[in-house]
Amino acid sequence: MEFGRSDQIGFVAAAGLLRGKVLSGEYPPGTQLPSEKDLCHIVGCGLDTIRDALAVLSRELLIAKRRGYRAVVCAPPDRVAIALAPGDRVTAWMPTLPEAAALRSRPEMPVIVVTGAGDTTERHPADQVELIAPLPSLHP
Repeated sequence: MEFGRSDQIGFVAAAGLLRGKVLSGEYPPGTQLPSEKDLCHIVGCGLDTIRDALAVLSRELLIAKRRGYRAVVCAPPDRVAIALAPGDRVTAWMPTLPEAAALRSRPEMPVIVVTGAGDTTERHPADQVELIAPLPSLHP
């Protein structure tokens, strides 16, 4: 989906559009994104908006930026698969700065907390985990 020039959008929406293109594989890892000027035409916004959107994607580690060069799409991070057991609870929150540092994460990345039997908890940066739901029981 591309926006026309009359549909001026903010950097959050622009980042969302570009994030979708990266995650869908339209811009695969290792490829350069179009120039900032071309992205302005694709997204339908101004240069400052595109630069702010690219900064968001850079903080999310989806792209790598270097002054004077086009942004390059990064390989997706490795994710740890966590198989949830029946009764496990999953919550999420924004970390404190010390919590983000302890998890080796960024402060803007939510923390996923899995609470299992006996109130054991595991904390993970949201971009580093894949939660796998338990299969439904075949016996009522």
